[in-house]
Amino acid sequence: QENFGVELKRLNLPIGLRDTDAFIETLIKAGGALTERLQRQRSRYLDAMADSHKYNSDARAAIFGEPDFVFSMCRLLSENGAFTALAATGSECKGFESAIQSEVEANKSYYLNEEPVIIDEADFSDIENLLKEKGVNLLVGSSDARRLEQTYHIPLVRAAFPVHDHVGGQRVRTLGYEGSLTLLDRITNSLLSATEHTYRAELYNSYYPAKLTKNTENPKASGSSLSAIHPCFNGCGSNYARLHLPVAKRCNLKCNYCLRKYDCPNESRPGITSRVLSPEEALDRYLTARDKVDNLTVVGIAGPGDALADFEKTKRTLTLIREIDENIVFCISTNGLFLPYYADELAKLRATHITVTVNAVEPAIGAKIYENVAFMGASYHGETGAALLMANQFAGISRLKELGIVCKVNTVVLKGINDEHIPAVAKKVRELGAELQNIMQLIPVKGSAFENTPLVSNMEILKLRKVCSAAIPQMNHCRQCRADALGTLDNDISRTFWWSEELEKEAAEDAFESHELLLFAVSSKGGVLVDQHFGHTEEFYIYEYNRSEVRFREKRSVYKYCGGKTDCDDQEDKINLILNALDGCKYLLCMRIGENPKRRLEQMGIQTFITYDRIESAVKEAVKTIGGVERKALCRVGDQK
Repeated sequence: QENFGVELKRLNLPIGLRDTDAFIETLIKAGGALTERLQRQRSRYLDAMADSHKYNSDARAAIFGEPDFVFSMCRLLSENGAFTALAATGSECKGFESAIQSEVEANKSYYLNEEPVIIDEADFSDIENLLKEKGVNLLVGSSDARRLEQTYHIPLVRAAFPVHDHVGGQRVRTLGYEGSLTLLDRITNSLLSATEHTYRAELYNSYYPAKLTKNTENPKASGSSLSAIHPCFNGCGSNYARLHLPVAKRCNLKCNYCLRKYDCPNESRPGITSRVLSPEEALDRYLTARDKVDNLTVVGIAGPGDALADFEKTKRTLTLIREIDENIVFCISTNGLFLPYYADELAKLRATHITVTVNAVEPAIGAKIYENVAFMGASYHGETGAALLMANQFAGISRLKELGIVCKVNTVVLKGINDEHIPAVAKKVRELGAELQNIMQLIPVKGSAFENTPLVSNMEILKLRKVCSAAIPQMNHCRQCRADALGTLDNDISRTFWWSEELEKEAAEDAFESHELLLFAVSSKGGVLVDQHFGHTEEFYIYEYNRSEVRFREKRSVYKYCGGKTDCDDQEDKINLILNALDGCKYLLCMRIGENPKRRLEQMGIQTFITYDRIESAVKEAVKTIGGVERKALCRVGDQK
């Protein structure tokens, strides 16, 4: 404008009616002509606004992304009757708050003068903390919020880059009348879908409660009043029975005393089950047990992994059971790593009793007990991992106290490691709000890091309990139950009750599976997905597979194989360095790989799998392929014989 006299116009992104109109008007003033096609597009958008306005008025949106995008989306939502409850950008933007504030000012009368939350330099933890407070029911932004969508069941409209979990992100239309119409339809349909998929169940539950419940007496009894019928919490075990449902297979800790193994009916210890169930299978098992075990009062989920590491399955199981029985007592066992995040959800599910395993309250001691802590896509070791675990355990137990949930703490005695530290554990957990402590004997497990750890005597455990009883009441009747236990504490009938011809057949089929520990090298940008090209990898995530279990082991750094067009596919020294780094790994998972490195890896006995999936799922799928090849080979040998 200064040099050539060409007028400079700064406009908002042409998203929505007002800003697209302003853009078109500017072009007309500059000499353009309004076409019939544009007029028809505008008319169709106006028609869509009229059709969807009554639904959009229910929206309480959280918008996040670049400042221009957030501002424009806020304007589109405002002109369609939706309320922007939260506007967030990760950038530092001085005019951001005032711009958003002025936009929502006109809508205040429709929302009882409610103020939106507007923040710059925000991250997703800030957004997550505000979702419930602001009653958000719609997310608008990039796919980086997919974890929030999954955790809180809030629909996410993916309208900004990046879009990692859907294809066609580059073709998402937002600009102009047609782009605005497409975007508006997606927003309205997300709101409608959330309503349509829930209201029937809510109405049915409201009008037909008698058909859904067998027991309706005292449905909202407190945890403390229900402890009398919980064999682990009533002080004596009594003749009340409990049922453990093994639906939670995943675990987020690697404890040095633990080795989780399935299909083992002849062992009795935590982490053991004859079979891992789906939530629907767990409901069937509960109904069968309820009809045949008259004194069943408690349903628990104690693994075989961690109930909160597999929370969606835990939640689904409890929800299904609660729909048919209002009176059954729910009990959950957890290591506590995710307890602060799910304590309120457990309260909504009316879980009244929670057991948290706390073996140490000092990171230096915890570092000797836990090999690694898997949290939010990263793996932590040593005192860092132990400190993270303990911080979450402390926060979670405190929150259980606030919610009125009875908390028991399990502590495993490890001679020479935490045996002298356990009184400090007892004092700390009591301060946090725990009501009972269960000091447990170590069960040595062959193959675990602590398999040769010497045991403390029964006399030593009794002395520990006596010392700790000054701080917190002690449990003296624990039987260290299986993850599929059924019956009273003194009479676990699960092995005879569930072991059937069907399970024997499954066990026979699983005998084909190799019990050899397999190592997988994974090309991943963040340790969650297999989402990186082999040639771009500077750090491989090493995962181990053993007995149907997938675990993260370590990271191994390498020199990036490909540095550009002139630095790919012909780097003998680099491939040798990578091969050295992958020592012990027989398999590689990556999103893409060139033919030359793939051929060289195969020459060294490393099989490559091309995939894009969550790492744990990708490893299991690869194992299925490997197992299928081995079975075919065995069949061929059998035919020859």
